[in-house]
Amino acid sequence: NAFTIHQFLLKQGWFLPDIFVLKREGGDKASVPTVIIDECSMIPTDLLGTLFKALNLNLVKRLILVGDPNQLPPIGPGRPFVDIVAWLRENHPHCVATLRTTMRTADDAETPLGKSRALAFADGYRSDSVNPADDELLAALAREDNRGDLQVHFWQDHDDLRRILEEQMRTLLDIGEPGDYASFNQSLGITGNPEKQPDWKRAERWQILSPLRIHPFGTDELNRQIQIAYKSGLIRKKNPKPFGDQQIVYTDKVIQVVNKRIRGWPPDNDPLNYVANGEIGIVTKTSKRQYGNYLQVGFSTQEGVTYRYYRNQVNDNLELAYALTVHKSQGSD
Repeated sequence: NAFTIHQFLLKQGWFLPDIFVLKREGGDKASVPTVIIDECSMIPTDLLGTLFKALNLNLVKRLILVGDPNQLPPIGPGRPFVDIVAWLRENHPHCVATLRTTMRTADDAETPLGKSRALAFADGYRSDSVNPADDELLAALAREDNRGDLQVHFWQDHDDLRRILEEQMRTLLDIGEPGDYASFNQSLGITGNPEKQPDWKRAERWQILSPLRIHPFGTDELNRQIQIAYKSGLIRKKNPKPFGDQQIVYTDKVIQVVNKRIRGWPPDNDPLNYVANGEIGIVTKTSKRQYGNYLQVGFSTQEGVTYRYYRNQVNDNLELAYALTVHKSQGSD
């Protein structure tokens, strides 16, 4: 079975989602022979320690930690994966396996294995990699020599940045001019009736990243500009009016920003009744009822179920997700 760490801790009784607290004792211990923990560079010390408490380590025969020590450190305390890898390399080097062959390619397979400029650019920032070709690639990018799967565009001001983004969205995602609601929704896999869609996996088909939330190039402003460009008609709608400080509307792409226990619908589809911080989805319905206005979200990680948020719950749980900070996209924020 595969779980997020918080889902697993919740199942074992080591996590209190209503107050977002990890328990020091009292939970159950899972007895499994093999444990694989992915994206270990994102895990802070307190979370990893609680995870180990939730395992019967006397019965674990294989504990496999998977991650990239070159990634940004977690937002929480410590960097346990980096420290564990460093200790293993010094004391038990036979326990460390470094993957050196890149197997990732573009979704459309147009970029052959080993020819990805984007991955070559990323490799240049690895602490264990020195390649004379790195300087050549950087020089080409400085000249805006855009080829293959990596492009660099320089912008001078906010208007210039917006123009470049709109051009790239048209070129790469087949999104029409601002106001083309249909092509924008299609790029996110939204059908004519999202409320009846079985899944929302394509909500994560594309993602804009920024190092910061604030400033003209920050995620707050980028989300606002994109939403105004393609959802302005829904923002002006008054029945019901947009939700929360970010004016979230029907068919918006959103992200859950806290771990939350919440009832999923329909119950016959065996929902988790829990949404983790960082899950991305689509607003499938907004409704105005006598007992309160609400919106429903279908998340890309949970097929066949949606979660309902009343107006007074939106600010504490959801944000627009067309643009995310790098840390948020890594799962560390």
